[in-house]
Amino acid sequence: MADDSKHLNIYIHKILEFLKKLDRAVGYKEIEDNTGISILKHPDLIKAFRTNDKLLFENNTVRFVPSYVIRSVDDLLDILKTVNSQEGIEMAKLEDSPFDIKPFINQLKQENKIIILKDLDSSEIVFYNESVFPFVSEEIKSLWASVKVPNYYDIINELNQAGLKGSDNPTVVKNRVIKKTVSKKSKRRITITNTHVKGLDLQNLDDSDS
Repeated sequence: MADDSKHLNIYIHKILEFLKKLDRAVGYKEIEDNTGISILKHPDLIKAFRTNDKLLFENNTVRFVPSYVIRSVDDLLDILKTVNSQEGIEMAKLEDSPFDIKPFINQLKQENKIIILKDLDSSEIVFYNESVFPFVSEEIKSLWASVKVPNYYDIINELNQAGLKGSDNPTVVKNRVIKKTVSKKSKRRITITNTHVKGLDLQNLDDSDS
């Protein structure tokens, strides 16, 4: 039973890959000729296909129904515009198409009309770029770069000269200078009362005390 289920999944995958390449309904015979798998000989295969919302059965034909029908770059752009810009669309769903949309993706990327981000599982999400700015010529860019912006103090002076009151006058903070006080060693004053003492020398008294 496990082997039958495994083979059934292989058949489904192989047929789906073939149908994805065609933008039309395909008969059972054409499917068998290109895949080697007979749908009519596998009742379980028919049952599995009928429950697949990606396949449309009609008059003994099968048609693959992609998530989005994208036949041109305009189709892709219109689809992205109609989706919530905060959610975007998975790249895998956009590529689930009979047409190769890579050229459309590359064109819109070059025109800066889409943004592609990677999700946590490394899958790519495509967003329509709503913040598209018009093209600016090199002459305008050069003129913009040549404009000099005056500094704050020059603007204040210009306003004052024109009699306009801007913000408060700029306050220049000066570094506070702390004066160091050098303490001088005070000399001890000695009062001599017994000047009449014989042999007493008072001339070098200050020097010896310093």
